[in-house]
Amino acid sequence: MKRLKVGVVELLAHSVTTPFLRRRVIAPETASVMPQAVAVWAEELGCEVHYAVWTAEEDLRRLLPDGLDLVFISAFTRASFVAYALSRHLRSGGAVTVLGGPHAQSFAEHARDYFDYICQTTDRALIADLLQAPERQERGLVLCADEGPSSLPGVAQRARFIDHCLQKGTRVLRLVPMLGSLGCPYTCSFCVDAPVRWRGLPVDPIIEDLRHIERRWGEDTLVGWHDPNFGVRFDEYLGAIEDSGTHLVHCAHMSLSLMSAQNARRLGRARFGLLAPGVESWFDFSDKSGRARVVGEAKVLHVAETLNVIQAEVQHIQTNMIVGLDTDQGELPWELTQRLAELSPGIYPTYFLATNFYNAPLSRELHASGRTMAMPFSLLDTNCFGNVRPLHYSPVELYDRLIELYAFAYSWKAVLRRTRVTPGGWGKLVNFGRSVDEGRGFIAFHRSLRARLESDRELRAFYEGERVAPPTSFMDEVKAQLGPYQELLPAELLSPERYAESFRAAAEAAVRTIRAPAAGSVPKERAAAS
Repeated sequence: MKRLKVGVVELLAHSVTTPFLRRRVIAPETASVMPQAVAVWAEELGCEVHYAVWTAEEDLRRLLPDGLDLVFISAFTRASFVAYALSRHLRSGGAVTVLGGPHAQSFAEHARDYFDYICQTTDRALIADLLQAPERQERGLVLCADEGPSSLPGVAQRARFIDHCLQKGTRVLRLVPMLGSLGCPYTCSFCVDAPVRWRGLPVDPIIEDLRHIERRWGEDTLVGWHDPNFGVRFDEYLGAIEDSGTHLVHCAHMSLSLMSAQNARRLGRARFGLLAPGVESWFDFSDKSGRARVVGEAKVLHVAETLNVIQAEVQHIQTNMIVGLDTDQGELPWELTQRLAELSPGIYPTYFLATNFYNAPLSRELHASGRTMAMPFSLLDTNCFGNVRPLHYSPVELYDRLIELYAFAYSWKAVLRRTRVTPGGWGKLVNFGRSVDEGRGFIAFHRSLRARLESDRELRAFYEGERVAPPTSFMDEVKAQLGPYQELLPAELLSPERYAESFRAAAEAAVRTIRAPAAGSVPKERAAAS
């Protein structure tokens, strides 16, 4: 049997115009676990494996050697056009291509026209079957394992792939990706992880993984926990970190329901430097805050009190809020969000626009309402662009309120106060740098888009639902992002009308396969902790 030559690529950027700092410092540290796991599995199964990441520094055409039989490409939706371009280039050279990652989970039907296989939930057995006889397909086949893997390759097995990423970055920042669990125990209707049953991975290997990280890359290396909700089995996972005896710095997304004063102190002792709890909404999804029936002003007070307890122990706290949800109406949601920034001045608040990724329980309802816009994939980042028309706000009203919110949270007075009250030098530096670069940058962006809603008729018609196809100006932005690689992208994806039609057809197919939330997946350990 022929030994297959296999490529594994993770796209860590979406645009050739990505700023230098993000290309060289941040992007190399955002690699994820699953592409590296696939590379390990392929090697174990006898393949010759070539692993690479694209940070927008590299020539996409020369990222991999010629003559590969099969190439796995992992991409977020915002990088999907780059993935489509790379797939077309590789297929023209005879390779079979496979899409994985978030875009495969959300828009598999759309990707079928540009890949031979689309892998959703993936385990070692699925990869082994695929490697038996990969073939070019007339239209891509969607592959999905019944459940996610019960275990993943450890850090020692992934080490050379981690090295590849770190060598592209700088000594200023070294981050190693880890996973302690798959799926999420909550059933938030907007979340693409809601249909994925929560599954904890074995705890014992974590101890040796952390020790290996410290031996190979040194103390103070960042460990990025990619769990949708880290620490669900809090005592077990914190116990493993404590038992490792390492001096690493940890970053994670974690529910506020776990944040008692005692747990916060343990996180501080374990050197958690960054936590990103999801607040989401003042009128829904309150089980994640630890008070399922608390909404409105009472939820603000509870969340602020909890965040202040955490920040006494953890230097950088990022809160995640979604704006423009159907439960939002009038001035109150915006006033409550500003109130949180007042009561917890040290947090770094992020505001996400409601977005339909066609893989969440809410997606079917949003599709049926006709409020999902055919936003070009490469613009769909949730911070600057969403794709859902709010139920209770016009586009102008939404952006007026969003601009006011950002101007309040990232005024120079707020930035300096945030820096002053943040504990620790590292936390002060991160909070100040992100506030100036990202937070104040969003003020400028949203003001610009708000002005364009007044001057660009196509743009306003698109946002108000009078036009189905995205405006020409958006497609011009897509072309600028792709730069020299736009010639590799299938032409229909750069035509507003043809892209809108392809998006509509894929959406119609996607809503028929959306799964319900994985009810009953909250493990007893999590339920007891909250």
